[in-house]
Order: sequence, then structure tokens, then C-alpha cells
Amino acid sequence: MLSEGETLVRISKELSRQGAARFGLDLDSLRFLGGEDGDVYEGADEGGAFIFKLVPSDADGIAEAEARVDFARYLSDNGVRIARPLPSPQGKLLEILALGDQVVIAGKVTKAPGHHPTAENPREWNASLFREWGRVLGRMHALTKRYDGGQVLGQWDDEVGVMTGWCRDPEVKLDWQRMHSHLETLPRDKDSYGLIHNDLHHFNLMLHDGEITIIDFDVCGHRWFMTDIGIALFHALWSIPLHQLERREAFAAAFLTSFMDGYEDENHLDAAWLQRLPTFLKYRQLLLFTVFTDSWGAPDASSYQRRWLQDTRRLIVDDVPVVSLGSFFGGSQ
Repeated sequence: MLSEGETLVRISKELSRQGAARFGLDLDSLRFLGGEDGDVYEGADEGGAFIFKLVPSDADGIAEAEARVDFARYLSDNGVRIARPLPSPQGKLLEILALGDQVVIAGKVTKAPGHHPTAENPREWNASLFREWGRVLGRMHALTKRYDGGQVLGQWDDEVGVMTGWCRDPEVKLDWQRMHSHLETLPRDKDSYGLIHNDLHHFNLMLHDGEITIIDFDVCGHRWFMTDIGIALFHALWSIPLHQLERREAFAAAFLTSFMDGYEDENHLDAAWLQRLPTFLKYRQLLLFTVFTDSWGAPDASSYQRRWLQDTRRLIVDDVPVVSLGSFFGGSQ
């Protein structure tokens, strides 16, 4: 974890104090939680526990942050449990601060009750959780079909372009280029494509008394609904070693059965899209390999991190599926 005040762009203490004051807060009374893309604090007031965050930005970033918070508010207003944005005394969900050349966005949200579910706890890592996870995601996708905002947030090809440029491995970069060509052929209609969370793994869920609260809308954008489903399965599989193929296949089938039962309670997705799930698992694999290469390939990375990069690169280059879905599809794959 970074020390207090350290982010990819260091936020001045003066701006941090100004941001807190805009929300009627004393920065010194808050507990610093860490920061990579921004400085994050925790506190409590008469309204209950909250999270306060300061994020370096620019003009484009401000518009995108405002769009993300509006999307989150819309979902909350329509029955999705989220870490709800809280207004400042001025009635603003985001406060924009500037000092010299630095611009910072300040925001406050309710602290979601509960904890992140983990695979190490079978009392919660089970069919009931997976079904509720799918139901909440289905509700979000059903709502996004009726949402007209968020136009400034990125489309699928924006992310692919960033990742292709970021990737320094020539062979993996070719896979990004092939992925782009394939995704260009897919339909983008309101029943399969829209503004999504785009990072709804179990560390962006808080579980409390069987109910799920969604956190972290920082990378939401316009993608296929299958992107969110692929992310959920990819991360749910994380605790099962890559070489345990039969165990991974059995878990994937059980997870998807419960997850999609819940999903279909709230939103219908044509069965043809589920057949495309391997593409979206591959997409997540490519994305995480690209993002993790810088830090997990560094000299101070752990042996687990270096081994994950090596094994994942081999699977990508050899075009090995993330997991066999034959059991889920009745042996059709």
C-alpha cells in the first residue's frame, strides 16, 4: 500500500484539505486507506460511515467522473444497492478543486456494509452468492437499456486501443489485434450492449446478510453485457490453479448455472451470446496480463506474480481457452 498522500500523481495536502472542507469534513479526522488512482479516506458522521476519495483529473476526466456518478445514482434510484454518492453541503455529488496546474475531483459515498466474499469461506462462496451476484448484474443490465446518459464514457474500441498500445509483448499484441478484428463483427444492440460496470468481480462486491452492494464505478463504459459476465467468471475462477483443468471446468459449470439463473430473473440474454463467453474470458485474460505486466514483471514482484504472468502468457500465445465450458454447455464445446 502506498503511504498517505502518494498516488500516481501526488495530490497536494492543501488540495486534500480543501476537498474535505467542501464536504464539511476535517481531513485530520479521517483514516487514510491508501491510494493508487487517488487518495482514499474513511470516516463517519451523523449520516453513518462513509468513504471520501480525491482523484487527480483534467477537463475530460471531470466530464467522465460526472457521468459515472450519474449512472451510479440512476442505478441506486432504481433498486440496485450501491455505495451511494453523497452530496456536499452545496448539493454537489462531486467537488472540483484546482491549485496551479493540478485539478482534483473530490467525492463522498456511503461505506457499503459487509465484506468481500472469498473462495476460502464455503459458507458464503456458494450457489446462493453466485445466484445473487447474477441477479444484481442482470438488474443493472436491464436498467442500462433504459438509460440515456453516459455518452462521454468510452466505447469498447477505446479500451482495446489503449490496451493494444500498452502491451509491449509482440505476440500478445497480435492477440489484441485479432481480438479487435473479431469484436468488430459482433452486434451492438440495446439487448446486448450498453453502459456497464466493467469490473464487477468479487472484490467490487460487499456481502452483508446475503445482500450484495456494488462499489467502484471507476471504469464503467459501453461494452457488451457479456463483458461483465466474463469478468465475473474469470475472477471467480482465480483461486483454482490454472493447471487444475477438471476442477476449473466443474466450478465454471456450477458457477454459471447459479449465476445465469439469477441473471435471467432480471434480464434476458439470448443464448447465442453465452456461446460467445470464451471470447470475453479471453478478453479479460489479455487485459489483466497487459495491466499486470508492469508491476508483476518488476524485480520486486513475488514468485506467484511472475509465475502467473509466465503461465498466462503461454496460455495466450498457445491459444488455450481460459476454461473448458463443455460441462455447462452439455459437452457442446
